[in-house]
Amino acid sequence: MQHRLADRIFDWAQVGAVHLQAPPYYENVRALVRRSVAGQSTVYLPWGEDTTIIPLVGAEDVSRIAAALLANASVPTQSAYALISETPSVREITEALGRAIGRPIRYVAITDEQWAGVMKERLGLHALDHLSHLWQTFRKGEERYQTTDAIRIVTGRNPQTLEEFFRENAGFFASSSQAA
Repeated sequence: MQHRLADRIFDWAQVGAVHLQAPPYYENVRALVRRSVAGQSTVYLPWGEDTTIIPLVGAEDVSRIAAALLANASVPTQSAYALISETPSVREITEALGRAIGRPIRYVAITDEQWAGVMKERLGLHALDHLSHLWQTFRKGEERYQTTDAIRIVTGRNPQTLEEFFRENAGFFASSSQAA
């Protein structure tokens, strides 16, 4: 992907860059599904089977790592930190969301074309292309994602869980009847 190319460019320049290699954020999931969950209690995404693994991390945890590395010279540093808090399946994501907001959530797999048709008004072409390729990579399931302990090691705190994030953000998923 293009961001990995940017990492390489900084490495070639030998400027001492530290790379935070994060998968999609919990916040990305919220942004992608909040409307359909609020309106229909359904997640429509081109993630394939409900057994597809989607590596995730919370943006707050990534920002804590960045702040700790920038502010504290005594923190052990390496050239790259893989930041994966969880590796849930699509089914586990929807179940965690359902538990957090107190109602069952369905997952409906849609095609890349259906997703792009809906998202083209909300995302720029570059982001749409990037995410479409990312979803294809996840659906193929060729890479085995592993959770990492970098967040705990660098910040001294356990990473936020996806279900904790959903609980803290439950208002984003409230149906119009709940909001009234």
